[in-house]
This record gives sequence, C-alpha cells and structure tokens, in this order.
Amino acid sequence: MAALWYHQDMYRYIVISMGEAAGTSPEMILKAVNALSATFSGGVIVTGDEGVFSHTASDLSIDPCFGYLAEDEEDLRRAEEDG
Repeated sequence: MAALWYHQDMYRYIVISMGEAAGTSPEMILKAVNALSATFSGGVIVTGDEGVFSHTASDLSIDPCFGYLAEDEEDLRRAEEDG
C-alpha cells in the first residue's frame, strides 16, 4: 500500500523517467516538458541520459529546456535550493 502526503504549501514536482532510449520516449518527454514549462508552476525532474536528450533535442531543433543537471542526490538538493 502506498502512502501519499501532500501539504498546501508544498512545492510540486513531476518526475519523468526516460524509458527506452532508442524509442520515442526522449522525444515525447522533451515535447511535454517544453509544453509544461509555460503552464506548470512546479518543478519537473527528468531521469535519463543527458546525451540522448541533447541529441534528440538537436534532431528536433528544440530547446532541451533543462535548467540543471544533477549527477547525484547532493546536486539534486542544490538544484532545488536554486529554484
């Protein structure tokens, strides 16, 4: 059984896993994150290979729109603090 905890003042995140690198997931994620960036007031965390996302963004001629690269938990904490 999963327990979910939510508080009104809590910053909201969406976490997206890259899935299959050779499939359509990287393209779909990049397009979704670009669309969300204009309307979603929370944070988006994408897990996956930076090179795959960069290459896919270049192929699509779109901005990868990731503001911070986190290699470990400490990087992720710093990204959260930086906003």
